[in-house]
Order: sequence, then C-alpha cells, then structure tokens
Amino acid sequence: MGIRLRSAVFVGFFVSLSVTGPVFGDVAAANDRQPLFESHEPLALTIELPYQRGINRDRLGESEYRSAEVTYVDANAGEVMLPVEIRTRGKTRRRKKTCDMPPLRLRFDTGAVAGTLFASQRGLKLVTHCQDREAYHQYELLEYLAYRLQNLFTEHAQRVRLVQVTYQEKGREIAARNGILLENWRRVAKRTGTTDADVDGAVRMESLSVPDVNRIAVFNYMIGNEDWTVLWPEPNENCCHNTKPLFTTAGTVIPLLYDFDYSGLVDAPYALAKPPNNDVRRRKYRGLCHTQDTLEETLVIFRDKREAIYDMVRSVEGLRSSKVKGTLNYFDRFYKVINDPEQVERKMIRACKVE
Repeated sequence: MGIRLRSAVFVGFFVSLSVTGPVFGDVAAANDRQPLFESHEPLALTIELPYQRGINRDRLGESEYRSAEVTYVDANAGEVMLPVEIRTRGKTRRRKKTCDMPPLRLRFDTGAVAGTLFASQRGLKLVTHCQDREAYHQYELLEYLAYRLQNLFTEHAQRVRLVQVTYQEKGREIAARNGILLENWRRVAKRTGTTDADVDGAVRMESLSVPDVNRIAVFNYMIGNEDWTVLWPEPNENCCHNTKPLFTTAGTVIPLLYDFDYSGLVDAPYALAKPPNNDVRRRKYRGLCHTQDTLEETLVIFRDKREAIYDMVRSVEGLRSSKVKGTLNYFDRFYKVINDPEQVERKMIRACKVE
C-alpha cells in the first residue's frame, strides 16, 4: 500500500535529570530556537480555564477549543500573561472514570507569544496529572523519564518540559500538580530537517529507515511498551498508532515515537497488556522481521548507553527509592537479554513481526 499525504506542579518535588556525554535533541538548531525547551528546570505555570462547565464535561467525541490564560513569571519581565485556547484530547486518559484532569492541548497565537518563553509555539500537548494521588505523581515522573531517555538515542524525538501547574477557574484553585509539555511533532521535523505530513493510510515497509525502526523497537522493548506501530493507523485515524512519520529528503520515513503511559516502565493501573500477555511489565519484542539483519548494530548502541540510562533514572528527584530500584531492576533484565546472544535470538529475532 502506498502513502497518501494529506498536508505537508506543586506536589513537593521537582525533576532534575543529567547525563554525561552527548544527548541528542536537547539543544534546538540555531535557526529554530524554542526557548521553552532549552532548559530542563521545572516551570511554574498558572492556567485559568473553564473547567466545570467546559473542560470537565468535554470527555467524548470532538472536543472544542475554549478561551483560557497561561501565566508564568519571567526573571526579567516579571509576570507574563498569555491568551491561549485549550481543549481536551486523548482517549483512555480523557475518560472521567480514568482521570480527574484530562490531557489538554494548548493553542497559542504566535504573535501574542513573540518575545516570551513560548516564542514560536503554536500548538502544545500537556500531559496532566490524571488523579490527585501520590502514585499518579510517580507515573507521571516515569513517563517524563521515558521521553528524556528517548532523547539519549535520537534527535527525532519530542523534547519535554516539566511544569508545575496551578489550575484555576475564576480565580479559584482547582488543583496544583505537575504536568509535562511536549514539543510539537511538526517542530521536531523542522528542527531535524525532515518533513512532517499526515499519512492517510499505511506506511510502506520499504520506505522505513531500518536503523530508526530498530531503535524504536529496542527502546520499546526496554521500557516494556507494546502500544505502537510504525505501519498501520487506528480506525478512522492517520498513520500510525503512537508514532508520526517524518520524511527525509530521500523519502525515507523516520518514525517519531510518543505516548508511554501503557509501558511497563510507567505501569499505570489503567494500562492493558496486548493479548495473550496479561502484564504490561512482561516484555514482548515487536520489531519488524525485515530489519533484524542489522539488529546487533542497534544493540551495541543500547549497551553503550547503559550507564547514561541508569544515571538518568537515579537523578529523578521525587521518584521514590522503591521506584528507582524497581526501574533499575527492570532495565537489568533488559540488559540480561541483549547481552546474551541466545536470548537475543529467542526473545527478539525469532519473535519479530512480519508486518
């Protein structure tokens, strides 16, 4: 099948991550500055929004944008207030029975944000806290960690900014929690010199970048994530599920991977494993069979990054010691597999997907 293109927190902690060696994607290209993502310091925001009769009711079907305001404090300019439009997004986390606060999409006026921290931003996704329980704060930190870990391996990944959000309606506080702002995937394309395009239908297997597909497959295996595909769309959706195709000048597709709350690393209570697996912590390799001849080259990269990965896990402030230990043990089991040729053959190469 061919490709059809339609158009080219306040919870008593914060996160500080640092790693040694080069980290792809942490610094924007000089000609495409995005000040928002040039720091990993948590950013305090106040969002004034219509919650009870707006956002909290907009849980099904097509959501609508509603007027809101985002406020933050600039070290030089003082308090900065920006007009913004907000709507709900997502599927599982959008449901009221799953999350008290649904995930949000923010839409800015590029003229209004000129010269501010949000300069050049148009649309941003905000991963919200879901529920007001300590366990959910931990899940959010682990999802933030997953995005940051991905940036160790590629520049074709979304950068993230941890935010401490106070949600208000008519000046009354609704909640004050951590959140994650995600770099827009089209800005990733611009930053990396690739082309963004919505694909109506499937992506041709022959067009996929083999090294990047292997990287995504191994990364997802490492974090225990089966909730993705680089080839097929969901019903009535553009291709592909939890990946976006970025096109190189040669026409090769580099999938951009996102959305990790269903991974074993995060282990959210609402995450469902794909049958016949009954545990999201149990890894299953979903790499494509036609790329496995070069799998070893990818595994070498992951072996080389082991210390940087572990350092990043340990550096998450606010992550409980039990979560740190559990995450390191989870990654230990991943490395036990990829350091054993017999297990690589049995659990990865032989388990590959034909399509």
